[in-house]
Formats: sequence, C-alpha cells, structure tokens
Amino acid sequence: FILWMGWFGFNGGSEFGFTSHVPQIFINTFLASACGAITMLIWQYYLRKQIEIEPVLNGLLAGLVASSASCDVVSPASAVVIGIVAAIVMQAGVRVLDHFQLDDTIGVIPVHGFAGVWGTLAVALFIPAEFLAHSRLEQFLVQLLGCAVCFIWCFSFCWITLRVISKYIRLRATEDEEKQGLNMAEHGATSEMYELLNLMELHIKGNSHLGEDLDENSDVGLIARQYNRVTQIRDLALNELKDRTENLELTRRELEEKAERLKQANTDAEAASRAKSEFLANMSHEIRTPMTAVLGYTDLLLEESWGRPGSIELLDVIKRNGNYLLELINDILDLSKIESGNLSIETIPFPLLEKLKEIQALMKVRAEYQKLQFKLSFNGNIPVEIQSDPTRFKQILINLIGNAIKFTPDGGKVSVETSLLNSSSNEPLLEFKIRDTGIGMTAGQIDMLYQPFVQADSSTTRKFGGTGLGLAISKRLAEMLGGDLYCESVPGEGTVFTLTIGIGNPAPLEFHTNPQVDFKQIPVNLQESGITESDSEMIIRGSCSVLLAEDGVDNQRLISTLLKKEKAHVVLAENGDIAVRRALNAEQQGKPFDVILMDMSMPVLDGYGATRKLRELGIETPIIALTAHAMTGDRQKCIDAGCTDYTTKPVNREKLRNIVVKYQCHAEPELITE
Repeated sequence: FILWMGWFGFNGGSEFGFTSHVPQIFINTFLASACGAITMLIWQYYLRKQIEIEPVLNGLLAGLVASSASCDVVSPASAVVIGIVAAIVMQAGVRVLDHFQLDDTIGVIPVHGFAGVWGTLAVALFIPAEFLAHSRLEQFLVQLLGCAVCFIWCFSFCWITLRVISKYIRLRATEDEEKQGLNMAEHGATSEMYELLNLMELHIKGNSHLGEDLDENSDVGLIARQYNRVTQIRDLALNELKDRTENLELTRRELEEKAERLKQANTDAEAASRAKSEFLANMSHEIRTPMTAVLGYTDLLLEESWGRPGSIELLDVIKRNGNYLLELINDILDLSKIESGNLSIETIPFPLLEKLKEIQALMKVRAEYQKLQFKLSFNGNIPVEIQSDPTRFKQILINLIGNAIKFTPDGGKVSVETSLLNSSSNEPLLEFKIRDTGIGMTAGQIDMLYQPFVQADSSTTRKFGGTGLGLAISKRLAEMLGGDLYCESVPGEGTVFTLTIGIGNPAPLEFHTNPQVDFKQIPVNLQESGITESDSEMIIRGSCSVLLAEDGVDNQRLISTLLKKEKAHVVLAENGDIAVRRALNAEQQGKPFDVILMDMSMPVLDGYGATRKLRELGIETPIIALTAHAMTGDRQKCIDAGCTDYTTKPVNREKLRNIVVKYQCHAEPELITE
C-alpha cells in the first residue's frame, strides 16, 4: 500500500510541479495498477479456485511499474491494457523463475524486471504518433535495445563482481547446510525436526528398521509418532505382500508343472487316439478285405448247393458268423466315431410311417422265426414327416427291437408303441416304447447297460451272444438326435425301453389323424427294408463293361464272377498304373468303360493316385471307390480324389448289381484290347 501511494508521487513528481498532465498521470497510474490487481484476482479465481493476497498485490505493483514510462501521454484505455498485460507478464515471469528454480521470495524480478520491460516496450506501442520522433517500429526497436543493454550490463556486472568476491569470501551456504539450517551447520546444533528428517532420509535409502525416540508431547514428536505408525503399517503390508508373492510364485511354479504335465498328457492322449484310429482303420481294412471273399464265395456256394441240405446248413453257419463279424466291426467303428466326436448326423425330412413300415417288415421276419407276436401301434396323432437322420433312426430302432426279440423266449410278445410328446423345449419329441415279455433285468444290471462291451451278466453273454456295443451306441445316437434312451425292467416279466428323438421343425407340421389305418395302407419298400424278391431285382444291361482295379486275387475272382453272373463284361487291372493305361487305351479306341470299380489300396499306384490321374487325363467314366477303408473321412477322401461314388467291402452280388446299374450306360458291348 505504501508503494502504491508513493508511486503516485513518483509518477506525478516527474512533472516538477502541478501541471495539466498531473491529473492524467494519476488517472492512468490508478487504472493500470487497479487492472493489474483485478487481472490477478480473476486468474486466481478461475484457474486456481483460491485467492491469495500476495499475487494480487504483485499484480497491482506490476501495473504501477509498467505505467511509469508512459502514464503522462497515453489514454486511459491504453493504461487499462498496459496494466492487464503487465499482470500477465508478471505471472509468466513467476512461472519462468519456478521452472529454473531461481529464488525470489517477494517477486521483485517478475514485478520490476518482466513487467518493467513490458512497460518500456509499451511506450512505442501506445503513445500518440505526434510524440514519436521515429516510426513505431523504430521506436519499438530502440526501447528493446535499451532493455537488452540494461539487462546485459546489470547482470554481467553483478555476476562478475559476485564471482570474484566468492573466491575469497563464502557468500552463501552449501546445499546440505541449507537443508540443515545455518545454526546446525555452523555450530553443530541439532533439533527434533532435523533428526526426523535425517531418519526419513535413511528410510528412503532402505534402512527402514531404524527408529528415533522423540518427545511425543512436541509438535515434531506427534509428527514422528504418526510417521512411525505409517511405517509400521507399511512394513506389515510389505511383509504380507512378500508372503503373498512367495505363495504366488510357488503357485505359479505348481501351475507351470501341472500345465506341462497336462500338455504331456494331451500329447500322449493325441498319440493314443491316433494309434487307436490307425489300429481301427487297419483292423477294418484287414478284416473287410478277406470278408469280401468269405461272404462272397459263401453266397456263390449257397446258389449252387440246392439239393444238398447238409452243405446249405454249413454255409449258413459261415454266412451268419461272417455277418456277425461284419456287424461287430461296424459297431466298433461307430462307437469310435462317437467317442472322438467325428460321427456326423444329417438332418433331412423323411416320411415317418414309411420308415416304420420298412423296420416292421424287416423285424417281423425275425419275430416270426422265433414264434413271437410282434405289433407296432400308435397313440394319438403322428407327424406325416419329421426332420432327423433316417439312417441312425432306423439303426436305433432295429437294435432295440432286435434285442427285444433276442431276449424274449418263444411264444412271447414284442410291441412298439409310437406317440408324440409335447417337450418343455420348442421342439416336440417322438416317443417309442419297445416292450417285451423277456427275461428282464435287475436295477444293478440296468446301471451297467450303456457301458461299451458290457452286458447284463456273463451268463447272458454266453447264452445269447453279442458284444454289448449296441445299446451303448443307441444311447449316444439318441442323444445326438435330440432325445434320450432309458430302460425299465422287472426280472422274469420283461423290459420296456423308451426312446425319444427330436422331430426338428418341419413347417407346416402335418399329422396322420388315423395313423394305424394309414400305416396298413403303406406298401413295403423292399429295397429299403432289406428284403429282396426276384421281381424287384435290378438288372445289369448286357452292354455294360466294367474295369475292376483290384490287387487281391481272391477278390478279383469273386467280384468278376459276381459281375459276369449279372451278364457284365469285366476287365481286370492288378494295380492303379495298369488301370490307368487300360482305361486310357479304351478311351482312345472309342470304347470307354461304363463303370470303373477302384480298390483304393493297391501296389505301384494306389486308387487315389490312379483316380486323380484319370481325371487329369479327362476321362469322365464313373469311378466307384471299392475299399475296405470305412473310417471317418474315408468317403470324402475318395470323393476329393475324383471318385464318383463310394462303397465299402465286403460286397455281395446285390450291392455290386445296384452300384453298377446306377451308373451303367447303353452302348453295345465290344471286346476291349490293351
């Protein structure tokens, strides 16, 4: 306040008397200082949300200093601008000093240095043109030069003088002495605050276990006590963190070891799975190939053994056991596919009653052979068409009905009741109850019923035969078809198997309102049911020529014999290379084969390579993969190689006839020469 009042005298005294300029000087001085103070008030309120008196007074003084050089000639509006800018420049100077860590306790340098320079430069910017001896730019440069000369002269003189004196006399304390305080540095005096600060410094350097006993009744003692509490809590937290870190490290090592063991176990499991798949594939191939000859020649002998009942009975035994072995292989492959997740389920629409008619026609023959009553009935309305897998649907029902027939003594009853259930889900379910009056099972036997290779008991296995795979496969297939399979049984009274399957969402859903009557009117599909009669047989045209690529001599003789019995012309090839040459030669002679039967495992060139080569040569003859490979993906592998169709060994006369008839043409037969 004293400086502010004195500054009016300082600025007004420059006139050396009370002239007409003195009121103007007072007004401009007041406006510049007031605007500087107001600017700092606004700056603190909006930017810091806190008002301190010192920055406001410094803004006031900055306005006074900046207005001194031009207060007698500038307008009041210019004085306002000079004051505002002076406060801003002063605050910028404070920031500069803080940035370079220069001491200026009362703000002399920002107020008199930075704001003073601004006031000097403002002379050239705001005084009227008539007071200027030069242009504004020239005047501005003159003012700037003056400021620069003053700064260089004052700073250089002071710096050189103090530098010289400091060589002989210590002018300031060292950095450590400043931290300690001059009394401590010069006289060895100490204080509780110094001891506390020294202790904190030691803690920073890592000696956190050191302590200091201070008077708890003093201010510093209270601070020290609170600080000690903080360090104790920190030490406890650090110890807990250390323990947890050690536990986490131990857990991490255990998890890494378990992960490594799991990785190794997974590798071993994958290797075992590959070994199992390779074993099953090889087993299937090695058994199916000779089974083709065994069953095929058995059929041929049966055809030629009329009139010799003893021979027919022996051949029937061979054929029955051969078919059983083939069913066993198929069941093992199905179970393997299910367990590995490679069994694909198709969802297609098919007529329900027609499929049930096929199943009834097939199973009725078995039931009548054992002198059983077999009945298929319906409870309520039945969908005309469902969406599911017809092959797997038929497989499940045939297995369940076949078991019921097998375990029911002569004169018993087997029935199948079909009904539509309203499921809790959006998809309705079909329910089939297969009842029999057979030997029944205990609760313990039912618990083991769906385990692979397990039957009710050992005596059942010896008496009735079987592998125990059928129900395990049926259970899993039922679940894959959106349903389930469960059993109720009373020993000595019989068993009820309940099968449910999803019917999909056929739109619109139509029903048989009287399914029992509609069922009786459906004709039997002999081919689908597996029953053949002479008038239903398909016939190979005499014009059909077949190239048989097969390396096994027994299978060559069998398949060629079966085809020749069907009036087909057969050309043999022992390997894929010969097959390619003979097919190409026939094509070049304009006498292409109607069908090529290609074994996929042959020496020199296998069936896959031969098929690819034939397709690359542009031969479009239908190529049927005739292979003992029946694992997941084998069919697609053959199709990808270029085969038109795929069938598995063993083959019989009917299977060969059907596959050849499907692709035969109508050309007249001609002799093919190599």
